[in-house]
Amino acid sequence: MSITPALPHPANEAERQACLDLFDLDGEHDEVLSEIVALAARLFDAPVALLSIIDRHRQWFKARIGTSVEHTPRGDALCEHTIAGDGVLEVCDARRDPRYGRSVAVTGELQAGYYAGTPLVTRDGFALGTLCVIDRDARQPMSARERETLAHFGRLALARLMTIRHTRYIDEPTGLFNRLRLEQDVALLLGEGRPLEVVTADLLPIELANAFIRTLGYPFFNQLMADVRDRMRGAVPAECVLYKISPTRFAFLVVEGGGVDVERVAADLQRAFHLPVVCQSIPVRTGLGLGVLPLKPGIDYGDWIRLAVSAAEDARQHNLGLAYFRPEVDQAQQRAQALLAALSAEVSDCANFSLAFQPKLVLDTGRCDSVEALLRWNHPELGCVSPSEFLPLAENTALMNDITRWVLRAAVDQLSRWREAGVPLSLAVNISARDLEDTTLVADIMALLREAGVDPARLELEFTESAWIQDEPAALRTVQHAQGAGLSVAIDDFGTGYSNWTYLLRFPATSVKMDRTLIEDIETSETHRTVVRTVVQMARRLGLRVVGEGVESAAQRDFLRDCGCNEAQGFLFAHPMNATQLEAWLETCSA
Repeated sequence: MSITPALPHPANEAERQACLDLFDLDGEHDEVLSEIVALAARLFDAPVALLSIIDRHRQWFKARIGTSVEHTPRGDALCEHTIAGDGVLEVCDARRDPRYGRSVAVTGELQAGYYAGTPLVTRDGFALGTLCVIDRDARQPMSARERETLAHFGRLALARLMTIRHTRYIDEPTGLFNRLRLEQDVALLLGEGRPLEVVTADLLPIELANAFIRTLGYPFFNQLMADVRDRMRGAVPAECVLYKISPTRFAFLVVEGGGVDVERVAADLQRAFHLPVVCQSIPVRTGLGLGVLPLKPGIDYGDWIRLAVSAAEDARQHNLGLAYFRPEVDQAQQRAQALLAALSAEVSDCANFSLAFQPKLVLDTGRCDSVEALLRWNHPELGCVSPSEFLPLAENTALMNDITRWVLRAAVDQLSRWREAGVPLSLAVNISARDLEDTTLVADIMALLREAGVDPARLELEFTESAWIQDEPAALRTVQHAQGAGLSVAIDDFGTGYSNWTYLLRFPATSVKMDRTLIEDIETSETHRTVVRTVVQMARRLGLRVVGEGVESAAQRDFLRDCGCNEAQGFLFAHPMNATQLEAWLETCSA
């Protein structure tokens, strides 16, 4: 092997350093590498053995035995010569060899008289460093078998380095770099003073991903993500490294001045995912949302990955295609997280929960026979939080079951007090989709009613159509069980979802509540009037009571009454109120 005293850096030095950076080797001690080095020293009867990494300006020792030296300058390192070659480099008498006699490895603490090293070359041809053995005295040349053994030790050390890299920085199903690698790459680029844009791709709601895993298994989902990776690689420029940062999210970086146009890449990705991804003969339609977060050196962005993901979620949820990070969207998501945290603490005692009641009036008589229970949450720090804000959040968690159980206990307790006071009211309680999956729901309700001495006919359970659709068999079982136990069942918000009449035929409800969106335009729209008449007539023919929600004018009330609607509810009659206010209102109405 021909070696010159002053070696220039390899022709592929920039690429070699980029590869080396991806290994992040300047980290904690690795016991396996230390054992490999110790075994090499023992086998070759060498007082010193090193696993040397050739960095930008130095060589440093990832594992070592026989010396306390941690690093030396790169320029005159013997290992620099080794990585420039294509095999084992052996220097039998370094002090007498004019090529190496002035090397720090010879003149410094190592006092190398003999050196033999093998390069650690990746599959892509990048030499990361060496595994070498050193003696302070000169030696005779190795045999061919010994040289091959040393090379074998080098391959073993490289395999361990690859394993470390793979374990720490690789997403196993896709083989892409993971979130940790992305964080380090961004820190490196910003540290070099290079502005960039983080682009995150949100492809599937996590609920859909979980559904795939439940029904088709992890192998299918992993293959799906690998297929998504391949499609993304076809649209993302080769100079942009692709990362997998969560089960359903990918990312890549666009460095300023690199000639990559984010919006053009976004358009390419949208075209790429316009058609479903076919995985194992199953077409899966993704809802691609791309989020862009610009980052500049010298600015602390805090949890910037969360901000980038926030933008991608905004794009996917609102079908925007591409969305740049907007602080107001993130603030809303932060509030949602704060609400969930506060709600989690609240359900331990529900001290800040209360019920409000909104009357439903019989249109023929003007009498109030029933009211709807509405949950109120007055948090000591967050203030009065609207149910429309916190209940949708709770419905995605197990908190919903705890909230519903509190509402049911409070509702039954209120019915008991009204029974004792001679107030003949029925009470409706809203039940969520998650509650429908609770197989003990109806039994627990009946236990509450028995304990309070309340007639089951006084309690009505309101289910939305969307709640049924999420798990129809479970919903049907729960509704049938409720009706069989003597509870009333109402279809709530009819007109906002599929409004499928087959649900009215299949689910044993006792009443249907028309959503306010059907009613709000009946004064001005003949179409709305026709739809409302049809709903009322069909429901009545099916033996259902019909309730109109959101009534705010006398004209709306009169129209509903004239077309046969049984009851109405809305601000025309009364706003939600607490129990004391309701009892006073009832006295005023009866007077």
